[in-house]
Amino acid sequence: MPRGQKPKIYDLALVQAVARLYAQNKTQAEIAAALGRSQKVIWNLMRRHGLVDRCDVCGTTEPGKHYDWANLTGRYEDVNDYKRMCRSCHFKHDGLIKNIPAMRKGGA
Repeated sequence: MPRGQKPKIYDLALVQAVARLYAQNKTQAEIAAALGRSQKVIWNLMRRHGLVDRCDVCGTTEPGKHYDWANLTGRYEDVNDYKRMCRSCHFKHDGLIKNIPAMRKGGA
């Protein structure tokens, strides 16, 4: 942002709409499409208004973590079959944690 320029102020109704859609587990791209905005605008709005990623399993909102949309049952075409998870919960869900020692030994 250029020096002296004020940060963008978003309309309260837009912030509330984004928060509502995000609480319904919509992605930033889905929110942007629903509200006629770009994903970058939604990302900036969420960052400036404290709408942070959270894990639906452990509840963490730690900003340094990576968050994924994890498929729950293998029905990848079903958009309702996903849950937002931090990377560690996603790995646990997929069963990767128990396979890591075998992969390090050259197995699996």
